[in-house]
Amino acid sequence: VEFGRDWFTGRLSYTRSNYESRDHASGSLEALFDGSTRAKQEFLGLALNGDWDDWQLRSEFGTAKRMKALGYNAKYFLLTLSRQFGAFTVTGGASGYRENSDYPLASYSPVRLSASLLALRYDVHKGGALKLQFDRVRDTSVQTYTGKATVSTLAYDVVF
Repeated sequence: VEFGRDWFTGRLSYTRSNYESRDHASGSLEALFDGSTRAKQEFLGLALNGDWDDWQLRSEFGTAKRMKALGYNAKYFLLTLSRQFGAFTVTGGASGYRENSDYPLASYSPVRLSASLLALRYDVHKGGALKLQFDRVRDTSVQTYTGKATVSTLAYDVVF
């Protein structure tokens, strides 16, 4: 369901499906976390966006219920706020993703991520922009190779 008025747009989405996994070599169904070979999964999402004058707000919030199928449920969000100054746009944002599981850590290790971003975009022409972006990601999951990362990206985006 999508709704909007003037500078505001919102979207509510719900997806429900059955999940099954097959062994690539044999084609046989594999057991899922709950022991069955087929389980339901559900996704619920809400996006609230604003675009007024030189400001843009983008947000998304959601849940994934996949405990019986894949061993976890998750919650996530994304928020960005941008301001345009002529051909330049400055954007800041934050996001998070958290899983929880009813299963022991030996069976499933939940993922926990948070990130922040700062970006500067320059519109070179109507169909192209140069973007410099800095991301900081923090992984607080219990897996062995987790921690912090800083990523710098320089990209040229083209619309054709």
